[in-house]
Amino acid sequence: MSQLGKWFGFDIDEVFEEGLCAYERGDYDGAIDAFESCLADNNDTSARVCPYLADSCLQLGLSRLAAERPETALQYLEGGLRLYPSSYELNLATALAFRELGELELHHEHVWLALQAKPDDPIATLLDGVATYRNGAFDLGVERIRQACAMNWDFSHSEFNAACEAHCRHDYQAAAVLFESLVPRERTHVRLDAKFWPESELETENKVLTLRPPSARLL
Repeated sequence: MSQLGKWFGFDIDEVFEEGLCAYERGDYDGAIDAFESCLADNNDTSARVCPYLADSCLQLGLSRLAAERPETALQYLEGGLRLYPSSYELNLATALAFRELGELELHHEHVWLALQAKPDDPIATLLDGVATYRNGAFDLGVERIRQACAMNWDFSHSEFNAACEAHCRHDYQAAAVLFESLVPRERTHVRLDAKFWPESELETENKVLTLRPPSARLL
């Protein structure tokens, strides 16, 4: 059914509330349908609608990544990026999807975009270091990975040390595999960057996450 047919007879506030209810119960496909209808009918609602729409795209993208369906993940994530192309979370998830597909140039491009949003982020810095290492800039890659480990002591330092030992033996393939193993496989409470939410909506969103925290596997 078309959006126009499904929502015929509803005013825009009612459609938004339907979308919000779907969002709160984790029906992100239903939320996207409602929020896109709101935007199609009235762009003046974008400040309130777009964060929920983009976050719904992010949640579905992350769930498809967790299910090892990176192609489908990209379809959702690219929808979110059309709304917020500078989003750290959307770019990081998109980078991981391209990495799963072996599209390493696009992977590194979106890692770079994530770093523009959060220059001191340890995960993006780690991914940048691994990509740099894989591209043959071995010493620079090691230094970037070292920086990431200094930012986040949760990364395995024993694996980092083992990777450095392989690097010193010039066993670059083994070192790259060990460096990649440092990337966390799970993240919790992942959501659209806080800076894109109006303050009133951010407060509502925090309540939603308290009730139903989303989580997703990174790799």
